[in-house]
Amino acid sequence: MKKIAIIGTDSSHCIAFTEILRKYYQDRITIVGAFRGESTIPLSTSRIDKFSQQLALLGIPFYDSLEELKQQVDGYLLLAVDGKQHLDYVRNVNNFGIPIFIDKPLAISYEDAVEIVQLCKVNSMPLMSASALRYSMSHSYGDAVDIFAPMFLEQREGYFWYGIHAVEMLAALVGVDVQHINVQSNDQMDLVTLAFTNGYVSTIRGFLSNRENFNYAFHKQQQTIFHAIDEDLTSSYEKLVKRIVHFFETGEMPIESEELLQVIKIVEEINTSRSLKKEIWLK
Repeated sequence: MKKIAIIGTDSSHCIAFTEILRKYYQDRITIVGAFRGESTIPLSTSRIDKFSQQLALLGIPFYDSLEELKQQVDGYLLLAVDGKQHLDYVRNVNNFGIPIFIDKPLAISYEDAVEIVQLCKVNSMPLMSASALRYSMSHSYGDAVDIFAPMFLEQREGYFWYGIHAVEMLAALVGVDVQHINVQSNDQMDLVTLAFTNGYVSTIRGFLSNRENFNYAFHKQQQTIFHAIDEDLTSSYEKLVKRIVHFFETGEMPIESEELLQVIKIVEEINTSRSLKKEIWLK
């Protein structure tokens, strides 16, 4: 039985993941405690009390310090939605050999992401970070892939807020070897064009409002195949939690560190292209 701690209660994921773990994995994983945490994002700050109370009703005890909590656990679920704080959390829970899952985004800067990866390597802490959307797709093959996604923008985080989902989808389908990014915007949507080192070209069409669902399409010379992801994300969460459980039990990292970092680099450069209104070439 693996003893897991939740860090950060400003996201509904702390409730959804706890319920899934209890439903399917209660003989393998137990949540032994939680740390409320804080947030610098107004929306998530307003949710901490609500989700903390719900966790308490599920019987999860709360700890006042990470130092006290980290003595109890075999793994961490870092679910704080405020990616700006993820590096500080990792600095404070650097238990040797203890695996840590960090909910998307890994960080909101490439610099922070690099330090997180380095800290985990130095302390032999297996690291996993992913959007549930990464594991929600049927893989097909073609000459191009387009992602259609809601793209609600938080002022400070930009594409790290919702765009991270679309980039994770693209990473799972076609990889992360992006060399060129260009963002075109109007008041309704963004069109992100990404050119890969192998000549592959894909797009993300992000709707800035009035859209909840994610879709994607594979294009072949004579055919386009559309796929829709269920708007009820319960199935997506269950698929992600299944992989998180395997990660905690084995310590095997399902995504290489280099890919984790490149995802953050791509999102960071999308933000740059959008704000500066210019094309970006990645080194």
